[in-house]
Amino acid sequence: MAFNKVILINPSYAGSHWGAVRPPVGLGYLSEMFTSKGIEHGIVDMSLGYKKRDLFGFIERFKPDLVGLSLLTFRYKDTYNLIKNLKERFSSISIVVGGPHVTTNEKKILEDVAHIDFCITKEGELSLIELIQGDRFKTNGLIFRNGRKICYNNSNAFIDNLDSLPFPRYRKFSLKKYVAREIGIITSRGCPYNCIFCHETLGKRFRMRSAGGVVEEIAYWFREGYRDILILDDNFTMDEGRALEICAGLGNKNLKGVRLRLANGVRADRVNKRLLTGMWDAGFRYISFGVEGGNNRVLKAIGKGERMEEIREAISLSVSIGFEVTLFFLVGTPLERREDVEDSVTLAQQFPVFDAKFYNPVPFPRTKLYDWVKENNFFVERPEEYLNNASHWDNRPVFATPWFTKAQRRDALVYTRRIRRKIRRRAIERRLRRIAPLNQAAGWLFSLEVVQEILQSNRVIRRFLQDFFHGIKNSYRS
Repeated sequence: MAFNKVILINPSYAGSHWGAVRPPVGLGYLSEMFTSKGIEHGIVDMSLGYKKRDLFGFIERFKPDLVGLSLLTFRYKDTYNLIKNLKERFSSISIVVGGPHVTTNEKKILEDVAHIDFCITKEGELSLIELIQGDRFKTNGLIFRNGRKICYNNSNAFIDNLDSLPFPRYRKFSLKKYVAREIGIITSRGCPYNCIFCHETLGKRFRMRSAGGVVEEIAYWFREGYRDILILDDNFTMDEGRALEICAGLGNKNLKGVRLRLANGVRADRVNKRLLTGMWDAGFRYISFGVEGGNNRVLKAIGKGERMEEIREAISLSVSIGFEVTLFFLVGTPLERREDVEDSVTLAQQFPVFDAKFYNPVPFPRTKLYDWVKENNFFVERPEEYLNNASHWDNRPVFATPWFTKAQRRDALVYTRRIRRKIRRRAIERRLRRIAPLNQAAGWLFSLEVVQEILQSNRVIRRFLQDFFHGIKNSYRS
């Protein structure tokens, strides 16, 4: 083998909104692949609060010859600095990076960072095994140095048979340290649609795991004591037949008390009453829709391929069945004007949804949005600066148009954040209506951003309130 012992690192991201809520699925897949191949490895998830000295201490004890890191575009300079510190401290250890930032930037990563030895683009499960076991010159999707030349084996097609990958069991992870007692799973990859803001790091072709494999993963975590399962797909309902087969399989398993969430936002035109009813009967309780815009003109401009009539129908059906519904919007896409934002706000308040999130669009390289902004010279902040710091949660626009100025965008983002708080407050009041008028005070409290931040970071408080709210909701049905 080219390498004998490996450590996988999940860097921490200062200023992020996800933190250590649940274990990272990507590293979970890599770890499970290593286990299946008998590769000795360790995991350090720095989002759990570990510092550089903790990481260095683990490396000194474990003595790996390869360290792998997942690299996001957000705070990529911080990760570059961590890699520099690693290489300076452990010069004999090789460093490999993968993740969305690598797939987007490819050779530029090695050009910019001398301390990185290898990059792996696209999906890394099979390619990383190839690198560890064999010849770097044959490893699919590998970027490496050959003398002064940077080489790229640009041949790694996306993985067709997702069932060939064992699902993560997180044997090397400290599961008890994560904030939420829930597990995130991925049942499909890829998206065939043409939204201009999508960077397509998982490809255009939709690939899916078998229904039986998905059911077995959920049943496994149910047996392990988990009741909250977060499905992280972009397109879980793309294939209605498979989705219904999953629901039927879950029904046969009789997983009483399981709560399934579709967190990343499904398409409204890929659900109907039959499917939503089947999902509800199988234990799905939360569903999110990627709405993005509030009228058909905006949806057409961003290449969404949906109409408002379909979106309203999907939301209406979902809330009538009983789902807690979250809506995702973008504020300030290319042809959107300030008055169009009001259409989004109106839709968000038209139905009794659980949450409505209004995001600041961030143009990533290799997206149609980025190309459009660059061609029109609409950047108000240089990409090399905002790509490291900007977040969808920021109120700081990174581009502006003559018809929707920087100041108007900032005001609109502040305004929609207030609307979100109002929607969340009403949702809590509805859930706690049996304890009125205390429900109004609870709604006000739990809609505060500072409280939401606490729930993202405090394991004890989050789990207590999670059990409390589920108990309240179940009492309504009894």
